[in-house]
Amino acid sequence: MSVQLTYGINNIFIDEYNLASFSSFEQDDELDFTINNRLRINEKDKFVRVETEIRITTRVSKFLVCKLVTFIDFSVENIKELEDKNSKEIILPPEFAFTLNSIAISTTRGILFSYNQGTYLDKVIMPLIDTSKIRLEKEVDSVGVE
Repeated sequence: MSVQLTYGINNIFIDEYNLASFSSFEQDDELDFTINNRLRINEKDKFVRVETEIRITTRVSKFLVCKLVTFIDFSVENIKELEDKNSKEIILPPEFAFTLNSIAISTTRGILFSYNQGTYLDKVIMPLIDTSKIRLEKEVDSVGVE
């Protein structure tokens, strides 16, 4: 069964941003990015929150150089149509979850770039992510509005 969903970005929150002091680590060490997303559903208020955490670490020492956590809330007007008839749980179709993940990662990439302007990470741009290779885990939590 195919469902046509009506959705859009409702809110963007910066939950956490940390940048280590320039003198805290070896600057010629290469940097690695770790990106984690978690989707949470709020059926009552008709939104899905994508929590995105980006960690930039040094490759050799694994020193945490920068961390950014965003919450992006997507309003989903017809979220009730995603309810499983047997369990009464909201089940996100994988294609829709991938779309929300892609938008959240791209938005967070832009926020990271903006926050790091004028710092020693000024020219560091998070690489593109192929979200089709992301493994989805079932995690449906109720989340409140902040």
